[in-house]
Amino acid sequence: MNTRNFEANYSKASGILFLGIILLIMSIVVILFGISDMNYYIIFIGTVSIILFGKEVFHIVNNMKVKDSWIVFSLTDEGINDVSLSISPGIIRWDTISKIKIRRTFGTEFLAVYLIDWKEISAELSILKCTVMYFNVLLRFAPINIAINRLDIKATDILEEINNYRTKLESQ
Repeated sequence: MNTRNFEANYSKASGILFLGIILLIMSIVVILFGISDMNYYIIFIGTVSIILFGKEVFHIVNNMKVKDSWIVFSLTDEGINDVSLSISPGIIRWDTISKIKIRRTFGTEFLAVYLIDWKEISAELSILKCTVMYFNVLLRFAPINIAINRLDIKATDILEEINNYRTKLESQ
């Protein structure tokens, strides 16, 4: 079966990049305040923020400039390949997914991917990706959430396409 890519709208992605740059600048300001007050706790928070936001800004710029298109996620025979963020888990195998639904939180639509056993999948991931998954579960969200508001396709159409893709795979 063919791979189905879901690509970001560049104007929406540019807004996300702009927000990431602002957060990166704010992180630098936090470090400068921490250095001026010699507050190691604030310096630590600023450093962690710079690492996280810097990594995401780099990921977005890399996807927007280096590649022909910014693929948010793909449907493959193996599963859903989530490459929306640098902290995304990558391939989520179909046999590990219990259900998929659309979730709206703070004005953002997410593709909420619920797993049969999220701890099993998290064991294969990096510490940072595992931590993100853990906090999603702790906050009563799905272990994997893919922001879909930057796509040009309606959330219900995405969900229908995923269900059709999965049905075709199961019938083969």
